[in-house]
Amino acid sequence: MVAGGPEKRSAASEASEGGEANGHSKIPTMRLAGLIIAALVLGQVEPQDVELQGRLLFEEAELTLRRESDPVRLAHGAIVIAGLAKDVEGSRVEPLLRMAAQALSKLEVESALERERKRTGRVPRVFFRSPYDVDVLWEKWLEQAVGFRVELVREFLPEIRGDERWKGSVLSRIARSVKDDDRARRVLVELSLSQAISFDTVSLLFELREKDPELGRTLFRSALERALRQGDLESLYWLGAYAIPGVNLPNRFPLADPPAPDPGLSRVYIRALVDVLSQVAFQAPRMPTHIYRALVNIRPHAEQFAPEIVPQIDSLLTFVVSRLSPEAIQAAERSDLERATPRPEKIENLERAAQRAKDDKAHDDLMAYAAFLALTDRECERALSLASKIKDRTTRFEMQDLINFNAAVELSGKNQLDHAETHALAIEHPERLAVAVASVLQKLNDRTRADALIARTQARIERLQTGGAKGRAFLYLVGPVLSFDAEQGRFLLSRAIHLFNATKADLNGAVDSVIRIETGEFAIGRVIGSYDLASVVIEAFTKATESDPELVHAPSLAMMWESAEIRAIAQAAIARSFMERAKRGADSIR
Repeated sequence: MVAGGPEKRSAASEASEGGEANGHSKIPTMRLAGLIIAALVLGQVEPQDVELQGRLLFEEAELTLRRESDPVRLAHGAIVIAGLAKDVEGSRVEPLLRMAAQALSKLEVESALERERKRTGRVPRVFFRSPYDVDVLWEKWLEQAVGFRVELVREFLPEIRGDERWKGSVLSRIARSVKDDDRARRVLVELSLSQAISFDTVSLLFELREKDPELGRTLFRSALERALRQGDLESLYWLGAYAIPGVNLPNRFPLADPPAPDPGLSRVYIRALVDVLSQVAFQAPRMPTHIYRALVNIRPHAEQFAPEIVPQIDSLLTFVVSRLSPEAIQAAERSDLERATPRPEKIENLERAAQRAKDDKAHDDLMAYAAFLALTDRECERALSLASKIKDRTTRFEMQDLINFNAAVELSGKNQLDHAETHALAIEHPERLAVAVASVLQKLNDRTRADALIARTQARIERLQTGGAKGRAFLYLVGPVLSFDAEQGRFLLSRAIHLFNATKADLNGAVDSVIRIETGEFAIGRVIGSYDLASVVIEAFTKATESDPELVHAPSLAMMWESAEIRAIAQAAIARSFMERAKRGADSIR
């Protein structure tokens, strides 16, 4: 309270009123669902009737969501439904976003990395994000808010209980995605650079370098002054990528064809970097090797752009070297050399080193890394050949699944369906298999061949012991199967819902099907499919509506979900499909 005046209210405290004051009626949930289905069964399917049913279903979805007691599921559902409503029922968007913000503003932003570190007591090498992580939900909320009304971002940014570097990174990434709204983009740029600097900030600055060079330089100088004032070495390393493109600093920004450095910016940057490096070096109880690497790699650029600084760098290097062991210096130099080695040569070096390895663990570590590098070069056959040499059975199968999945998806996109199907069926894990097969089915036009592939996939899925994994696998197949056989697609959807209900599963897709490989020095994690199954639910119910001329099956299937959050998302997906169908019908009448 403010003495002698009215109570101050934050944006978050006002959010609870947004959904209540939107003028929508409060028809009881089950009764409203019955009215919708009854109206459709009675044949009232004129465009205006379908549009009305769409509006009623959006109302139903919002009422259903309000029954969700878990704040993160409530927020997730509200953000997803706001996205579905944006283009067809815009008046619902802001109340839904305010509902989500109210729920999230009470929660600390904790990344998956931080959560795993607290759980295990160590920094995890591989971790997976969940759609229910608070940082992920705020990112999605910010994306929706920018697309709707950017002032919401400025209003709610102080309510987000996260650190500056994370905020700056998210805002920069969203700013880069904004193409057609200069005002929104400028607001995001301003807000992002008021936070700490990250990879995404540098990406944004490079975009401005081409579109608005003067603004880019101004913003760079402002960010540099802020980092210098705060002694923020990590931000300075990132800013070096913009001042001297291609510079090999610890936070390296990859550029295939770096533009020439701006001499003025380079000189200012080098002075600032060396000043902060000096402060950190003389204050550090143990000398970090990244300071040695930064000094060694900035020195040639200092000779070119700021020769008066070179004696200071040499003096500082002498001090740093005196505080480091020879092994630490060799490791830093080896790391820099490895960065510069072309990938094909690196793969050959790793394979040769694996053959000389002292034990199976060291061998598998090198061979797994070699196979992964071959995969990133899209050399699938070579990657599979290297993976087959991994001696540990679990690691070998995980790497082979990763390679076969990537190959199936990539070859499906190129319409090389025979090869894509071969790679998909070679996948060991049934849930991963379902995701790969779904990508093949989306391209198949041969009904007989599709039926055979679906049958083989279903048989493999049935072998799964966990109901949640089986439910997710069936859910992935629903959308593609509906394109071939509406009845079978609805059966698979009903089966998936039953399995979700039985296991009380949520929409976190990063559970059983994730790939996690850790072999000594090498570690990789990959989500197969979608980490957020909301998009898969939306596709399933959109296809179920499109394949249903009478418009009666999809609403009934949506009512089967026991989770209020998932049922609301399914209802909103149907509602959007209804309204889009009504618009197409009205356009055809004109």
